[in-house]
Amino acid sequence: MPPPAEEVTNVRILERLLEAATDILKENVSRGGEKTFLLPLLFYKYLSDLSHSTSPEARSLHFPPEYRWENISNQLTDDNIGRTITNAIGNIAFLNPRLYGILDFMNYEKYNDAPLKKLILLISQYQLPPAEDLDLWSETYEYLLQRFPEREQDAEEAFYTPRDVVKLMADLVKPAPNESVYDPALASGCLSGLFHYLDSKHAEPKMEMKLIGQDLFSIASAVTKMDLLFYEKAEIHYGDALREPLCEKDGNLRSFDYVLANPPWNMSIDDEMLYEIDSKRFLCGIPDRGKADWVWIQHILASLKEKKGRVAVILDLGVLSRGLASDLLINEHGIRQVVIEQDVVEAVISLPGNLFYGTTVPCCLLLFNVNKLPDRAGKILFVDALNTFQARRGSRRFKLEQKECDAILEANEQWKTEGNFCRVAPLEEVCSNGYDLRPVLYVSKEVNIHYRPLDIVKQELVEAGQVRIADDLKVLEYLHRPDQENLDLNNLLETYQHPLSKDYLDESLRALLEELKKSREKELALEMEQREIISYMLFTLDVEKVPLGECANIYGGFTPRKREREIAELKQEGTDVFWVKAGDLEQEYIREAEGRIPEFLTRNYHCSRAVQPINTIVLAIYGGASTVGKTAILGIPAAINHAVCCINPHNEHFLDRLYLFCYLTYMRKRWWRDVTGGRQNLTLRAVKKHALPLPPDVTQQEIAAKLLPYNNRIRELKREIALLHQVLKA
Repeated sequence: MPPPAEEVTNVRILERLLEAATDILKENVSRGGEKTFLLPLLFYKYLSDLSHSTSPEARSLHFPPEYRWENISNQLTDDNIGRTITNAIGNIAFLNPRLYGILDFMNYEKYNDAPLKKLILLISQYQLPPAEDLDLWSETYEYLLQRFPEREQDAEEAFYTPRDVVKLMADLVKPAPNESVYDPALASGCLSGLFHYLDSKHAEPKMEMKLIGQDLFSIASAVTKMDLLFYEKAEIHYGDALREPLCEKDGNLRSFDYVLANPPWNMSIDDEMLYEIDSKRFLCGIPDRGKADWVWIQHILASLKEKKGRVAVILDLGVLSRGLASDLLINEHGIRQVVIEQDVVEAVISLPGNLFYGTTVPCCLLLFNVNKLPDRAGKILFVDALNTFQARRGSRRFKLEQKECDAILEANEQWKTEGNFCRVAPLEEVCSNGYDLRPVLYVSKEVNIHYRPLDIVKQELVEAGQVRIADDLKVLEYLHRPDQENLDLNNLLETYQHPLSKDYLDESLRALLEELKKSREKELALEMEQREIISYMLFTLDVEKVPLGECANIYGGFTPRKREREIAELKQEGTDVFWVKAGDLEQEYIREAEGRIPEFLTRNYHCSRAVQPINTIVLAIYGGASTVGKTAILGIPAAINHAVCCINPHNEHFLDRLYLFCYLTYMRKRWWRDVTGGRQNLTLRAVKKHALPLPPDVTQQEIAAKLLPYNNRIRELKREIALLHQVLKA
């Protein structure tokens, strides 16, 4: 007689069962199919064990004795146990229509009988009764996610939401009894997490809510449906929420009191989606390319009841800043702008990485409220939990600590500004930041930095450009060349540089050129201010940061010793090479350098003495506050002075060279203030240890593409000013 089956009443016993099951699966089931293979068997065993009881749940099932687990397990000697259990599961699903989407996933007949028999024998050693203190299906699914992570092509960035994250979402939204909560991405587990959280409060009477979920068939949605199987006020629908939204009988979109959702992150928009989606509920439109995150947000907002709906939604951090304002097509920036101006964004919370099993990247929690309190209207709360909470490294999932959740809840409840953790910002400031919602822009250690609104700087640039053109025309008229009024100033100055000697340069022309130089300098200052504002928005990224020395070769330069200089004077042979000093870095793109050094001094030495190739990035590390941090790119092969270091990425697919140059340019005034602690000079060690924001390579290229036009314009203005200075000095 076999020993009595052990009841699974706590996590320890459950993990013992699952550990043995995963060992069998690893040996016999192809990667990616383990959860789909095991879970229907566990569902079936649970329902079979439940059918033996007299509970209301058991009485609601139609479970004939011939289909019970023990009868199936007694047939293990049959030639095709796969067919037997597939037929049994199918018949139970047919007799209980609510089990569709839970049991009818697998056709075990096409699998080898050996692993199936092993699993049936193993599971038969346990009983799976309802246990009050065990969240059975969440614990099971999370354990399997740890042991069998989703492959990227399978998951499409849809992550199961752990219970601690759902609890935080629920506490922020505060759903009221007997009201409706909707989840358009049921597979993420937000509704089942909410159900168990409310059930665990042990309040009397139990707080009941209408839970409505929708998603495609998947093993993840089956887990959520199994969790809610016996909850009478749960309503589960199958289908794509974007293509087939829930509608009333009159065809209008159904509306709900609350939405808790963790929809698929970064889902690509394709032509099929554009064709199949009814765009009436998307007031801001649908981008014809890019990601669908703001399409999900629009659907969620359209599904809220008027004047009372509230939302908590988890998404990738990219939704807070992606898109270009200059893009004429519908894009994420334009949609974000409309939603912000509607004043329905209540709070933006950046969360640390490693909160989910399927990804290590950070994420954000967005709170929407279509009926803000009067004192919250026209404002948004930003909470920078990502940079405040303890860093979470490695691949292991971390739970949100209770004190961390309490800090976020307190910030939202009191609607307050507190140090570098949270801040309430007016919509005008958000608009001036280009509708960028990243909390780090508003809650930052650099709170002492205040930028003027970008639109004001741009307007002043337009005005400065008009003054410049007017001054150019005055010079052309003075020089009697009205036929060449479209002549570029560079060509004008180069053409007249020789005739503009001090004999020719009378006081009137000198005054004109001095005005021209002043207008150029004002334009340069505005261009640099604009670049600084945009760089700040782009480089305060909520992304992983990597020590610069781990992704780039960094070497210091050298200055010949006295004995070496003496030998060089005696030899007087060979050629000289350019020798770049800190002062040369003012050019940003170095085409020439005053310094020269004998070429033989750079031979057969380690990297710090070698001639550096074209496109090497160079950084000034000595020379005081006015020099330290200057960055340039070599346009010539050159050796470098000891006051300069050179930086070359290990792999440009990992660290884009132009992105790195733009970032180091942004760091120009920050090195000595933020990195060296106010000391005048940098050290190579400080440069190597500096934490570099490292977004994906595609994002790096996009950032570089946005900033390089400003760099080019600034370089040209500096050249024009230098030419004017040269002429006036003559």
